[in-house]
Order: sequence, then C-alpha cells, then structure tokens
Amino acid sequence: MCCEYAPDMPVARLADQLGRVLNDRYRLVAPIGTGASGNVYLAEDVTLRRKVAVKLLHPALADDPSFLKRFQAEARAVASLTHPHIVSVHDWGELADGPYLVLEYLSGGNLRHVLDGDTLLTPSQAATLGIQAARGLDFAHRRGLVHRDVKPANLLFDGD
Repeated sequence: MCCEYAPDMPVARLADQLGRVLNDRYRLVAPIGTGASGNVYLAEDVTLRRKVAVKLLHPALADDPSFLKRFQAEARAVASLTHPHIVSVHDWGELADGPYLVLEYLSGGNLRHVLDGDTLLTPSQAATLGIQAARGLDFAHRRGLVHRDVKPANLLFDGD
C-alpha cells in the first residue's frame, strides 16, 4: 500500500476523520499511517462488509488541478493491475475536500516495522521478499507504470 506510519503526524488530525463515511460506503475506522500524498485509514466497506484501506489525498495536493489529473489517470491505470505482489485498487472517488483511493487491506504490517523490531530476516526470507517485490515492479513496469517510492515501509504483508 502506499503508506508508512509517521509518529510525528498529529494524531488528532488523523483521528478527526474517524467515523466519517465516504460516499455512503466506506466508514473510516482507524488511522494506519501517512505518506507523501495522503493519509491512509482502515475502513469498513459497509456494502460488502469487508475491511479495506482508504487513502485520502492531502488537502494541499487536492487543490492542484494538474496533480489531480495525474492522480486520476494513475488510479485508473493501477486499478487495471492484477498481480499477487501488487496491492489491489478496489475503487476511487472524489469528495468536496479531494479524491480518495480504496485499496486492498493488508493486515500484516510492512517491512520497515519488521526491520525496526527484534526480528531478523534469514537470507532465504530476504531473497523471497526481494523476488516478490521485483516481480510486482516488473509487472507494473511492463505496463508503463513506475512506483517512484520503493522502500521498506511500502512493502506490505498480509496477515499470514
């Protein structure tokens, strides 16, 4: 997904959005983190009754027409990617305060948290992660998309 936890992000600002329902469908439940382009929340898809991640664009970027145009084009392009090593885009929409993306929710955290903890990866685990990331990036690159922010915080794990 696309985001990293930022402990310097004011919790109140993230928490202000909790309980908000986007387009009568996505209820924001808990902050997951923040990234360069937006804040990410755990949300409930009230229609399908499943957990999703919702990325709300930062307000300053939402006011930039050229950025919005690129954001919309990228959202469409990324939503067309189906690969086991790329987070799925389920939906996207626009609100009065800017656009949002609805993404597959991966509950297992990210590689940054693993590296910052007490867990050391074995050489085999490191090689497997590298291969999986490379496969996802190769798939996107062959379709003309470049990630632009590959880092441990953006390598996400599912619950298993």
